[in-house]
Amino acid sequence: MSAFRRRNAAVVAARHFGPNMTPMVDIVMVILIFFMAGSAFIGPEWFLDVGMAAGTRAAPPEDAPTPSMELPPARMVVRLHAGPGGATVATGLGLEGAPLEALEARVREYVRAGGADRIRLVVEPARNTPYQDVIRVYNLCLTSGAPDVSLAKSREPAP
Repeated sequence: MSAFRRRNAAVVAARHFGPNMTPMVDIVMVILIFFMAGSAFIGPEWFLDVGMAAGTRAAPPEDAPTPSMELPPARMVVRLHAGPGGATVATGLGLEGAPLEALEARVREYVRAGGADRIRLVVEPARNTPYQDVIRVYNLCLTSGAPDVSLAKSREPAP
């Protein structure tokens, strides 16, 4: 026999004994990371402000603000859609299928009457309304003096 041993797969496998620890270490690390991440979400709940009453007072403080009886601004919706002939028309503010120039005149009329600060204009375009007309109506509402103008998503169902 030679002084050197034979090295084949059977000999190498016979020298290895015990379970392979690599998969177990991987699983333990994943569980550790899971619990560390979970504890970060649980922690802030321990310090919730429950808003319990501190006690009763004999009289309200002198500097307490009086509750406001003012109503919030009225929400006026201006709907834009394609009219006959393909031109964009507006419905809202007392108008029905009116051209955009009539809408501008109506918004200016509201501003001149002093009611612009008590209304909130919401521009709601239909799905087939050209984007250029939506921006045009939004800008004409702003330049006409309406202080609160916003855009809304169309209520018509998706095709």
